Amino acid sequence: MNIKRTLNKLITLGLLITTCTGCKRPALAKKNLDLTQVRLPVIPTEKTEQEPMITVWIHGTRLFKLFAHPIDEYVHAAPPTGLRLATQLSPKHRLQTIARSLNTVDPVRFPLEHFYVFGWSGDLSFSEREKAAQKLYTELKTVLADYHTAHGVTPRIRLITHSHGGNVALNLAKIYDPADNIHIAQAILLAAPVQKETSAYARDPFFEKIYALYSTMDNLQVMDPQGLYKTVHNEKRHLEFSKRRFPVQDNLRQAKIKVNGHGIAHIGFISRGFINYLPTIIDTLDSWETENHAQPGQERLLTLHT
Repeated sequence: MNIKRTLNKLITLGLLITTCTGCKRPALAKKNLDLTQVRLPVIPTEKTEQEPMITVWIHGTRLFKLFAHPIDEYVHAAPPTGLRLATQLSPKHRLQTIARSLNTVDPVRFPLEHFYVFGWSGDLSFSEREKAAQKLYTELKTVLADYHTAHGVTPRIRLITHSHGGNVALNLAKIYDPADNIHIAQAILLAAPVQKETSAYARDPFFEKIYALYSTMDNLQVMDPQGLYKTVHNEKRHLEFSKRRFPVQDNLRQAKIKVNGHGIAHIGFISRGFINYLPTIIDTLDSWETENHAQPGQERLLTLHT
């Protein structure tokens, strides 16, 4: 009972802290996006990728796998550990549905034959996420080599991550070897918990562009108490929760997301309704960054109207 009370207090305190962190936010640049004007599916006619690019989806923490397996399967339905084509997944894997949804709305940007899914343990652990990054890096090198053999050119890499999958991706900057001549052209981080252990990696030239999307209605994003882990960056344990936002930087397109005036929950970022508009959101953030009045790296508020 005492443990239960302690956990409840921690959760309550976390919610209070994450609410208060928004009290002194810098002013956001705001834009409304009318999605009723975006027809689905969108079949591009003239738009083409300048260079070939593969896409890799990285799922987040699997909180329910030990005590609520059916819920975990519904939320993640992640493949076994490793990198594999989305088309090789069985229909039970929800990530196959996500890949097919992106391919439907933007088949040029997201061809299924070059859409991969990376499975990892999903454990809530710094070391597990770093271990997953090491495996991902090794397997990416193999995929790039195979692609070059088949097509005579080395593709660029786009990562799309949810939750702590974002920290798996950021750990790549810690372990990559410059001699491999590998970098990430785009990293799209959906509701990634921002932590001291990995947030500095977002500044590494290894990442050409990072898109970080979040919602202040998403409590799970910030509930991981990063201060309770003893690491090189945290020698003394203390109560400190994860953050929502990365420091402003030139390679970052960061946006708070609202849909019809409301924030979205953690799982909402991997709902089919949101995924269908992800290409439009990314294009909007890119065009927004090039507008004359925009400040590079400035934080945005993007309100979607459906």
